[in-house]
Amino acid sequence: MKVVDGCAYISDVGMCGAYRSILGRDVEEVINRTLFHEQTHYTVADGFSFLNGCVIEIDDTTKRALSIRRICLESD
Repeated sequence: MKVVDGCAYISDVGMCGAYRSILGRDVEEVINRTLFHEQTHYTVADGFSFLNGCVIEIDDTTKRALSIRRICLESD
């Protein structure tokens, strides 16, 4: 993450969902579908979860980025 000449840049903000998941899906279900071609449903993964993102501070006059910072909120 960085700001260069008023332009904020980040390559990947992350995801929101269960920590032990594949893009929010149940891990075993995705593995079984991939390896064994099983017909599966979209089962949402359970457990500890988190939310990733970023906050960008913008100059009101120039509309350019002043700063960028990562946020990561964790559930109980």
